[in-house]
Amino acid sequence: MKHLKLLLLLLLIIGACSRTNLKFELTDDQVNDIIQQQKVDFNNILVKDWDEVYIFMPYTPKEVISEELGVDFRYFTDIESSEIYLVVFKNNNKIINYCEFYYEWFQLDISEMTVLTSEEAVIYIKP
Repeated sequence: MKHLKLLLLLLLIIGACSRTNLKFELTDDQVNDIIQQQKVDFNNILVKDWDEVYIFMPYTPKEVISEELGVDFRYFTDIESSEIYLVVFKNNNKIINYCEFYYEWFQLDISEMTVLTSEEAVIYIKP
């Protein structure tokens, strides 16, 4: 019985360690560059290969996010209760990273959920 408990504990630890945190934060320099340039070039935000980026408006329900992404978005975000944009990067139909743009930093010049490709990866911000 003791070995079974030890084995279960080990499996729990391995499972917890194998989860990757896909969330990343913009640096102050990145935020300042966006404000100065009056645009977001998503190719400069994420150095990994990606083929689509989804930008969700503040207060978007997680169910809508999952539906639009075509996969279950089960990661932590304050989008349902805060004025933030949720930015989700996908590659080969898998979520590879996500981040949040705070409304207090800048407002994107979009009025609804937007999908961009890595070839057309620029959105302007409102002056």
